[in-house]
Amino acid sequence: MGWNDTMIYPGERIQYSKSSQSSPSRSVSNGGSTAANNTSSVSAKTHTVQSGDSLGRIASRYGVSLQTVFQLNNMDGNTIIYPGDVIRISGSAPASNGGAAQSNNDRRVSNVSNNVQKLPSASGLAATARAYQGVPYVWAGTSPAGWDCSGFVQHVYAQNGIDLPRIYQWHAMNRTFNPKPGDVVVQNGGSHVGIYLGNGKMISALNPSQGTMIHNVNAMPLVGYYTI
Repeated sequence: MGWNDTMIYPGERIQYSKSSQSSPSRSVSNGGSTAANNTSSVSAKTHTVQSGDSLGRIASRYGVSLQTVFQLNNMDGNTIIYPGDVIRISGSAPASNGGAAQSNNDRRVSNVSNNVQKLPSASGLAATARAYQGVPYVWAGTSPAGWDCSGFVQHVYAQNGIDLPRIYQWHAMNRTFNPKPGDVVVQNGGSHVGIYLGNGKMISALNPSQGTMIHNVNAMPLVGYYTI
């Protein structure tokens, strides 16, 4: 399973790196299978997801990359996770088995919102962007602790090794009339930017009341799409 745009919910746990200075001590509970899992869970650390958490914010909090979390949990960017799931941030990825495969298939067909159901599979920029749903809007912010629209776009591109200006990012890009997931969407006469996800959807940091969320491109007047 890998994770770029994975949904996470209250009650879930995320494992974090042993090198984290502020990491609390947590034990992994798996019901009756404790003995079988004892060896693999000795060095395991977990984070219990709280309301308002996003995968990107959790990775940032513990100083690990999204890709590290994805790999440790054998998930992909289209996996949906639920309260009670144990998500690894350190240690080694669990061996796959029949039961796990079935569980993952169940998750894939149980999307939580129409926005998610109508989106194509994502990777790269689009998947990274989707992982930050729920991050609060903070004017002039530039991190997963809180950002404005251009701070969000700059951060997502930086996570993919692309350095964009803090504002007016499209000035360093090329306009396109055939947008692909990951391209920058410019709206409201240039006062708002976001990241295109496909099928007429985008994700952006909207305002303090809504934060970072997926919405229709046509929610605001479109200036154009821009690509690297």
